[in-house]
Amino acid sequence: MDAVGTVALPVFALVFTGVVARRWRRLDTASVAGLNGFVYWLALPALLFVRVADIPLGRLVDWRLLAIYHAAGLAVFAAAALLARTAFGRGGAVPGLAGLTAAFGNVGYMGLPIAFTAFGDAATPAVVLLVVSEIALTVSLGVAMAEVGRGGGGWRPAVRTVGEGLATNPMVVATLAGATLAMTGLALPAPIAAFGALLGGAALPCALVALGGSLVGPLRAVGRPDVLVLVALKLVAHPLAVGLLVSQVGGLDTVAARVAIVVAALPTAVTVFVLAQRYGAYVEETSSAVVLSTALSVVTVSLVLAATGP
Repeated sequence: MDAVGTVALPVFALVFTGVVARRWRRLDTASVAGLNGFVYWLALPALLFVRVADIPLGRLVDWRLLAIYHAAGLAVFAAAALLARTAFGRGGAVPGLAGLTAAFGNVGYMGLPIAFTAFGDAATPAVVLLVVSEIALTVSLGVAMAEVGRGGGGWRPAVRTVGEGLATNPMVVATLAGATLAMTGLALPAPIAAFGALLGGAALPCALVALGGSLVGPLRAVGRPDVLVLVALKLVAHPLAVGLLVSQVGGLDTVAARVAIVVAALPTAVTVFVLAQRYGAYVEETSSAVVLSTALSVVTVSLVLAATGP
C-alpha cells in the first residue's frame, strides 16, 4: 500500500489543488488556459526531449509492449464505438468520440507523473512510448472516425487532418527529436541539458494543477447510461484487458508491464472533451465522463498501483 500513500495521494492532491484554486477563483479561465499552454507547448516537450535523448532507440521501442497495450486498447475502443452506434443510437462523430472516451487516458498529464513517481527513471522508455503511441494511434483513429462521421469528405481529408495534427503535436515532435539525437550518439551540451531539466521539471506538478483547474464545470450528463458505461470501460475494462494480455502473453520487462497496466487505468483525457467541442458533438457527455472518471480514478488507480507497485 506504500504506492497509494507515496504516489496516488500526492498526485491526486495536486489535481485537487487545481480544482480548489479554480473554485476559489485563485485560477480563472485565462490563467488555467495559460498554465495548460505552458505545460503543453513548453514544459512537457522539454521533459520528453531531455529524457528520450539519453535512451538508446533499442530500449525505447518495445514492439511487444506496443502490441499488447494497443490490442487491448483498440478492443475497448471498438466496443465503445459499437455501443455508441447500436445500443445508444448515436451516429456522426459520436462513435469516434465514444471510443476515445473509453480508450484514451490522460497519458501526458497524469501518466508521466504517476509512472515516474511510482517506478522511477526505469519507467521512462515504457511510459514515453505509450504516451506517443496513444497520440499517434488511438487519438488518430478517433479523430479520423469523427472526421468521416461528421461528413468531412471521406477518409482522405481525415488522414490529412490526422497527419497535420501529428506533425504539429509538441510531445510527438519533442520525442522524435530526442530519439534522433540519441541515435547520433551525441550528448546534449551541458547548458542545454540543464535548461531542459529545469523547464521539464516544472511539467509534472503544473500539469496536474492545470488538469484540476480544467475539471471545474457542470455535470449535466453524468448519470446517463452511455456515460456510465464508457467510464466503466475506461477505468475497469481497459486495465483488466491490458493486465490479462500481459499475464497471458508474457515476455515484457517487469517495469514495462506495470507501467502499461497503470497507464490503461488512467481516467479519460481532457483532450476528448476538447475534440468534442471541435466537432460540436457529445460535448456534455465527454465533459461529464472526464470529470467522473477522474474522480473515480482516485480509487481505481490507487488499487492498480497497490496491485502492481514494487
